[in-house]
Amino acid sequence: MPLLPERRSCLVFRREKHQAQLESPTKAALAASSPLKNEKTSPKARFRFWGRLDAFRTFDWNRLLSSVMIFSKNPFKETLMPIFIHPGNPSLTMPSANVHVEDIRTPTIQSIIDQLLDIALGNQIDNGNGVMVGLAAPQIGIMKRIIVVDSEVDADRKKLGSLVAYINPKIIWHSDEIVGGTEGCYSVDEHLDGIIPRFSTVRITAYDRDGKFIDQIFSGFTARIFQHEIDHLNGIRFPDRVTENGILHWVPDNQYNRYLEEWENWPLLFPFESWLNMKEGKPYETPS
Repeated sequence: MPLLPERRSCLVFRREKHQAQLESPTKAALAASSPLKNEKTSPKARFRFWGRLDAFRTFDWNRLLSSVMIFSKNPFKETLMPIFIHPGNPSLTMPSANVHVEDIRTPTIQSIIDQLLDIALGNQIDNGNGVMVGLAAPQIGIMKRIIVVDSEVDADRKKLGSLVAYINPKIIWHSDEIVGGTEGCYSVDEHLDGIIPRFSTVRITAYDRDGKFIDQIFSGFTARIFQHEIDHLNGIRFPDRVTENGILHWVPDNQYNRYLEEWENWPLLFPFESWLNMKEGKPYETPS
């Protein structure tokens, strides 16, 4: 049976708006203190990954066509920081470089890890809209094989675990069983989703931020997150997994709740050719 939509992993999933309070008092305090928490903008003016990202500076997507970087307010620091590179940036199609194990504990690599964690946690404090459960360094223009994943998120996506960094992650084994589910991504247009087949169980090796070797098995939603994020390290995004015979969906503004109910029979299909144009930074047609 197909999984329920698991939109916006890089990877995030949506929370119901009536869940007003975070379980963590610390996160709640950070959310309350965010200078952008009460910022009001129209849905079209937001870059949202399964909903608006009120913790970050909003922007007009149409003005990004000539941009290399998207900049956003870090909710934990009063500075501007680079967030996601444009979907047409060719670096998103390139493999990332391994990190030498002896370099993992250097200030440079530790700073990259902290930046990824800050961005992902900054999204998690806005629990009324969307929660990021995975992020890869190439998405913010850093071509290193580093990802952060919430490997403890529960099966019904209502309780979060802790975001953890994985350096040089590899899938060394996978199950025969393949499960379909929807995915979206910060590194494509915000309205784009697809039904993506993924292995139900994977075995991962990697290093943690202290340079210790990791060998773990993950199943279900967490396995999907790892596959999605490791794809980024290899220059692959979820529409590439769909291929021209697969299914890509276009979800207009204000129709996401409907999409959650009807995604298996969603009428607005996004042509694979349009994805190829988006990938190359060219104009692309969208369903009406």
